Amino acid sequence: MPIVLFVSASVLLFCSYAYSYLWSIQIIPVTPAVMFVVTIVAGLLLALFRYGFVLPPPKFRHLIYWVATFLLLSSLSVAFAGFGEQANQHLTHYFQGALMLVVFAMLFRSSWIVNAGIKALVAVVLFGSTLNILEFFGILKDITLISGRSAGFYENPNLSAFYLTLGFCTSALFVPKRFRTAYAVAVFLGVFVTFSRSGILICGLMIGYLGFVGAFALSRIQSTIITASVALALVLAFTSGSLVDFLGKSAVEEYMSEDATNRISIDKQQDSSVAGRASAALAGVELFMENPLLGIGVGGAIGLDEGMNTHNVYVQSAVEMGFLGLFLIFWLMFIVFKCGTHESNMFLLAFFVWGFFNHNILDQPAFFIMLALAAAVSTRHSTDYPPFVRRFLQVYWREPGASKGK
Repeated sequence: MPIVLFVSASVLLFCSYAYSYLWSIQIIPVTPAVMFVVTIVAGLLLALFRYGFVLPPPKFRHLIYWVATFLLLSSLSVAFAGFGEQANQHLTHYFQGALMLVVFAMLFRSSWIVNAGIKALVAVVLFGSTLNILEFFGILKDITLISGRSAGFYENPNLSAFYLTLGFCTSALFVPKRFRTAYAVAVFLGVFVTFSRSGILICGLMIGYLGFVGAFALSRIQSTIITASVALALVLAFTSGSLVDFLGKSAVEEYMSEDATNRISIDKQQDSSVAGRASAALAGVELFMENPLLGIGVGGAIGLDEGMNTHNVYVQSAVEMGFLGLFLIFWLMFIVFKCGTHESNMFLLAFFVWGFFNHNILDQPAFFIMLALAAAVSTRHSTDYPPFVRRFLQVYWREPGASKGK
């Protein structure tokens, strides 16, 4: 029971970003850093009490190996690069997030503990989506840092879209099938009102994936046709500008800010964020080409182009740690891929695509908690990979004790 309460409270607190928002408005007197330390220590003690010194399953051991390598290389990079306080702060965030992954990898070894985490995550996603919708229509006071774009407790609209989508893809298959369509619609609306273009795209991809595998009450063919039709309609509406015209003439016009309208417009003169991000990413690529093997050090990719960050985790990792940084990214993705479930597949797809739009994925504790959950459900409805993929996994990724293929 203490572990269930601990896991549920941790998921609710960290994955909803309540810990950060409630501290910022001085409702919680404890700083986020202290909360991370307390959670990590308490989680390790509970894991030792529940499981003793028994090693976790192989899938979790691979994650722990990754964490050890990631933190070691990041620490060496900071020690030799010399970016000072900026690098130390960056490294602190890496430690907070990665150690959260270790803690929850140690805890998520029993199905009833995993179920408690998933139920808490469903509550987080529904709460966050509802908060965003209420905020967009002005029912709640603006919490977001960017006027006209909902964010809820996340405060940053892009972050809100990211975690609502990750939470959705990790928890959707645990929602009863008769409620799954309503769940998907609620999350998509919650993501849409953030006006995060990458968020809308990736959330749509997740819903499309679920439709393709027959996860909704309709048949697989019906779900695929409906999802593809809606996706095509949205793409055409975006590219033709008719979405802006439609929203401008609808009842939601009064709630639309100029920034929100510009973000769903294809007019580059109205929206300069794309050009700014592209410029920062190109600056990062140039730095990587100058230091391809080891990079310039952790913290060196912050504010590359007139204060603009790369907004790309691949470029950021390449700039900071060179090819080793890119290796760490793709190693983590391969571990997720190896889990072989629909949850892990969707998590991997969201992680891969979002990497092109977000540079600070690996320093967010909520990301690693959801990653541990996505890996933990690998005992359920395992995905049947195509034969050539199964052969690849048998040759290059044999679990301890598995027989060698001939």
